[in-house]
Order: sequence, then C-alpha cells, then structure tokens
Amino acid sequence: MAQKIMTDPQFSSVIRYSLYFGAVFKLVTFLFNQLLIKFVPPSYLAFNNFLEFLINSITFFAAEGIRLSCQRIPNANKKSSEETKPLLISNTYEGSSQSIINLSYLPLVLGVPISSVIIYLQFGNFTEYFQENDGIVSTLLLGSKNLQISVIVVTTGVSIMLNLLTEPFYNLVNYNSQFHLRTKYESTGLIVNCFFNFLTIATAKKLCTSNPRVFDELAILIFALGKLFYSITVYLLYYQNYQKNEIPMVRLTPQKIINKDDNSYYFDKYILNYWKTIFLQMIFKNFLTEGDKFIFNYFFDLNQQGIYSIINNYGSLITRLVFNPIEESLKLILSKMFTATDDKNKKNSTQSSMKIIRLILKFYIYLTFVLVLFGYFNAPFLGELFFTKIIKVSWWNANASTVKSLITFYVIYLPFLAINGIFEAFCQSISTDESIKKYSYFLSVCSLVFFGNCYLFIEVLQLQLAGLVISNIVNMGLRIFYCSISIKNFYSTAGSVKVFDFNDIIGNWKLFLGVSIGVLSIQIQLNGITQSFTGLLKNLGIAVFYVGFIIYNERSQLIPYFSKFQRK
Repeated sequence: MAQKIMTDPQFSSVIRYSLYFGAVFKLVTFLFNQLLIKFVPPSYLAFNNFLEFLINSITFFAAEGIRLSCQRIPNANKKSSEETKPLLISNTYEGSSQSIINLSYLPLVLGVPISSVIIYLQFGNFTEYFQENDGIVSTLLLGSKNLQISVIVVTTGVSIMLNLLTEPFYNLVNYNSQFHLRTKYESTGLIVNCFFNFLTIATAKKLCTSNPRVFDELAILIFALGKLFYSITVYLLYYQNYQKNEIPMVRLTPQKIINKDDNSYYFDKYILNYWKTIFLQMIFKNFLTEGDKFIFNYFFDLNQQGIYSIINNYGSLITRLVFNPIEESLKLILSKMFTATDDKNKKNSTQSSMKIIRLILKFYIYLTFVLVLFGYFNAPFLGELFFTKIIKVSWWNANASTVKSLITFYVIYLPFLAINGIFEAFCQSISTDESIKKYSYFLSVCSLVFFGNCYLFIEVLQLQLAGLVISNIVNMGLRIFYCSISIKNFYSTAGSVKVFDFNDIIGNWKLFLGVSIGVLSIQIQLNGITQSFTGLLKNLGIAVFYVGFIIYNERSQLIPYFSKFQRK
C-alpha cells in the first residue's frame, strides 16, 4: 500500500496545535520561573538549569538516535491477517509497532553507563564548586550531609531512567502522528515541575527566615525533586494513553518479529545500522548546540552562570514558543514524506516539502529582520526596565553592564538558532549513510572551531558572556551554510527549481531590503541604543510602520487566508 503523504492543510493543523497548545503551557511555566527569581539569587537558578541540562543531555545521548531511527520505519497501514495471528509480521502495523517498542529499549540499556559517567564527572565538579566558592553547601559532603547529596544524585538518576522508560510510548505516539499528545503531556509535566518548585521554594523561604542556611540546603533538594515530579507525570500520562489504546498482539516487552523470509528478529537490521551511523553525529550535535553549558564550569563563576541562565530563559522564550514546535513538527513530517517509494509520491513529496520549507523560511526571514532591527536597539533598555522596575531584583546594579551586553548579542543569536533548527531538521529527513558521515566530520571540525572561538572571545578578548554568545553565532553560521548547500543539492538532483530563490520566497525582495536599510538608518539617526521611554516610543512607531509594510508586501499571499477565515 502506498504511503499516505501529509498534505499542506494537515501540516498547518499540526503546526497550529503545537504552537497554540505549547504556547499556553510554556507561558505558564515561564511565569512560574519568573516568580522564583524573587526568592532565589542567580546562583540557585544556575544549579536548577544544571540539573535540567544534565538530565536532557543524558536523555539525548541515549535516545535521540533511536527516535530518528524509528522515523525511518515506513508507515504500515496493512494489519495482520487472521492466518498470521498471533505472529508479529514485519511491514504490518502490529509488526512495525512492536519493532518500535523493541528499539525503544536500547536507550535504557545505554542510559545506565552514560548516566554513571556523566553524573560522576559533571556532578562531582559542580558540588565541589558550590562548596569551595559560594559556601551554599559548604558542609554538603561532610558527616550527615552525605545523605543529602546522595539523595540528589539518586533522584536525578531515577528521573533519567523514567525518561528513558517513556521512550516506547514516545516513539509510538510519533509513529502514529499523534504529535498533539506529546505536546500536551510534556507541557503538563513542565507545569507540575514549575508549580512544585514555586510552592515548595516559597514555603521554605517563609519557614526559614531565621535560618537562611537551612533554606540554602533545601532549595537544592527541591530543584532535584521537581525534575523527578516532571518525569513521573510524563511517564504516567504516556502509560495511561497506551493502556487506553492498546494494540492487539503488541507487548511492552521486546518480542520477536517475523520477516517475509520467515526469519525472526528483535531489531530491524537496516534501522539498527542507521542508528549506529547517526549515533556519533548526535553526540557532536548535542555538544555544539549545548556547548555553552559544557564549558560553563571552566570559564565562568556560578553567579555568571546564573545570569546567563536567566537571560537565556527570557531570550529563548520566542524559540521555545515558536521555533521549537515548528522544528520538531517539520522533522517528523518530512521524515514521513521522504519514505515514499513510488515515483508519483516521491515527486509529490519533493514539491510539498519545497512549499513548506519556503513558507517557513519566509516567516523566519521577516521575523529575523524585526528582531535584529528593533530587538538590538531596545532589548537592553527593556531588560533594565523589567529587572529594576517590575520584578525588582537585587543583583541588577552589580551586573548591569554584563547583562546589557549579553542581551544585545543574544537578540542577534536568536535568528541563527532558529534557521539552523529548520535546516538541520530538513537535512536529517533526507540524509543517507554517506551524508551522515560527512556531516559528522564537519561537526567535529565545528567543535574545534567552537573551542577556539570560546578561548579567543572569552579569555583573550575578555568579552565574557557576550563572547560565549558570539562563539555560538559563528557555530550556527557554519552549520547553516553547510545545510543550505545540502538542501540546494537535494532539490537540484530532484530536478526542481532553486529552493533559495528570493524572488519566490520574499515578495518584491529588493523593495523589502531597501525599506529595511532605510529603517535601520532612521533608527541610528534618531535614537541609537534606546535610553529612555521617549526613545522607546519612537522605535515602537517605526516598528508599527515596518510590520505594516511587511503585511503590505505579502498581501497577495495573505488575502486568500483572510478570505477563508471570513467565510468560516
């Protein structure tokens, strides 16, 4: 049976759900995190982000390769016949589902040694740093305090194992294109985590006003328990969904599958070989994407780590609300598109994918210009206004210049992060064994360049946190350049027109570029970097004009959508 290709309306529906549902939950969690800033200094938030980084990195190393490999299993609409029951036959819906479950236990096997090594290396360094520099847990590793650090380590390990036990459910949901369930379950887990953190931290702060040292010890344990509550919540939600939609003959334990030659297997050889091929690439990708966190302990003190964590939380809000849902949905949908086997579906997949990539690229280009033109000039002033007038943090005066410089460069970094995300999602969907190897080599070179840039910008030029962001910008730029060449070559081989033809992506792009340069010149002449409310209002007026021009420039594309909306 020919594979069913997802249509443009279906893709739009997936994106809309991911955006709307994800945005509501992430905004709620964002607000909870902002409330925490009033109770704890940046160094505590650095520890919370360290735990999150630790859990996410181990989960990524152990599971991401299998997640991508499961997407290579073709959609099997054919169900097992009565004659073959109770055998699990390959290329049937039941056989493919069981194959996904079998593969999904590999991350659990990998997770034990990976967790042991990373927790030992990273956690040991971090607790020593707390003890020696900030005095927050100055006696944490002595006497009865050994029990507390053991509880934190064990709690973190259990959280990781629960995440990996969720993988069979996670991959089945993706295989069945139930992307909304993943968004709902993970968002619910985040809210449980944030609510627990806020409620317990606020209570502990109130009860420990006479003994702040006790609060210091409790805060660290609370953050670790919050991660555990997240993992438990997500696991139970996925398990409940599996029980409600249990597939006949399919079991949660690994089962043998029969292929067309009557040979039995637990793991599909093609999928297993693909996983082996991309495993190293996933390590490089994670290191390059999260490289700033790996080098934190080496270059920065705990206070600087906390400041970066806070700004990253605010600065990446648009990434988490808009870019990540688009990237994840694009990755899954394109993987299914390009598993088509007959020529007609391959041609349809190529044309549909080009429309999708151009549509997303159009949106990203416009958003990039708005962010850079207005975020660069206004973000430092808005940051100062928010931290000093709205939430009134006590640490702003001592760190004002560092924070303002960091915010300025972070605004420029966001577009690079976003465009790299969709380009890599596309390249993963069209990758072959040979292209995966080449990209792995390229990423290893990028790792060396990243290290060199960090040393240059942070140590030699003394740019501190801004130097870290600049290093990330260079890293993302190299990856975007490589992926753009791969995408261009893919469509050239398929006989399609140029995918990066700006005449087709941006309506009247020369006029758009001219107006953008004009807006930039006006901003520099009138204001420069915003220093007052008057300057902010001037920039707001210019921004309204600029967004209005963008809408006018794309009127031919927008009018049909408005017409459909009015008819509804």
